[in-house]
Amino acid sequence: MDFLSRWVNLMQRFQVNQHETFTMYNFLLRRWGGPGRHYHNLNHLAACLQLLDERLISLRADQRDAIELALWFHDAIYDTHARGGLNERLSYNLLACFYQQHLAGSAYLAGATERQRSGWAGHSLCKLDPHNSSWPTSTLAALRSMIIATGEFDAARVSCPFARVLMDIDRSILAAPAATYAAYTAGVRREYLWVPEQFFRPERAKVLQRLLQGRVFSASAWVMTPAEERRARQNIERELATLSQPIPAV
Repeated sequence: MDFLSRWVNLMQRFQVNQHETFTMYNFLLRRWGGPGRHYHNLNHLAACLQLLDERLISLRADQRDAIELALWFHDAIYDTHARGGLNERLSYNLLACFYQQHLAGSAYLAGATERQRSGWAGHSLCKLDPHNSSWPTSTLAALRSMIIATGEFDAARVSCPFARVLMDIDRSILAAPAATYAAYTAGVRREYLWVPEQFFRPERAKVLQRLLQGRVFSASAWVMTPAEERRARQNIERELATLSQPIPAV
């Protein structure tokens, strides 16, 4: 994926000057490409952006761009030692600073959420919950909802339509073919290599079990299909079975 061209085009639509465009691009690339990132890296970002392109073509351009902006930042801060949603909060704080300094005056981006009721009226995304009262009150609120949602285990607790979409894009790897899913789990394990196996396995199992308590994907069949929901559950159950096996002797 041509990350540079994609980022430059996005920032041009937001009318961000070249200096700030390239400064933030270089910073983001250093973050995403940092040492110790074996899954949450540029390949993950590319997969997320590709899914956005493939499955959200019916959204308005400004709505897609708001989601894309959140994707660029959603794992910008990623530290496996962090707890309690700290990575998501710090990633959002980074985006919020950039937004307030360079995007707050963008009429183009404002339209993505501040006209959302009329712009999304009758759209299938709105029909996820006809009684939804969690529409974001501003573009920044929508961006916050999207990034914070990536740290949420229970998809049913995410009510903002923007956040539902981004959550499903972020965790779409769970519905990957078995070999791709195995590579994903191996990458995650390498990121937590500092955790001994006897401690990693039960903690990983807790995460997976929480995912199985409800729907894996939050947006019904809008982003991910029912078949992908079933495949994700199969992948997770297979990983849980692997984690329950005896730890090989060293």
